[in-house]
Amino acid sequence: MYDFPMTVILAYMYDLPQPDEHCSFQPLSSRENSAWSAYFKDESILEEINKDVQRTYPDMHFFVDDKKHYKALHRALFIYAKLNPGICYVQGMNEIYAPIYYVLAHDEDPE
Repeated sequence: MYDFPMTVILAYMYDLPQPDEHCSFQPLSSRENSAWSAYFKDESILEEINKDVQRTYPDMHFFVDDKKHYKALHRALFIYAKLNPGICYVQGMNEIYAPIYYVLAHDEDPE
């Protein structure tokens, strides 16, 4: 019935009914309260964050030489967007968070 392999994974991630449990399982549902709608909104946020993070301080070896720092920025900005839905993610937040992350990453005191 569903040949899209991500449906089962997404069903678990977003607490959706399994395809064989409910005939109302609609991966392309556009209802506002649909888990699929939340998934597509998350994908949109992730795409916007990804575009900005890739352009964060391209002249700094700290970010360019080790891609784990870009990944950390990406994760932190997405978590912030999810925890603050009223603000969400706004272009340029990466420019604000990157220096903070840089200082924290170079902090010698583990506490």
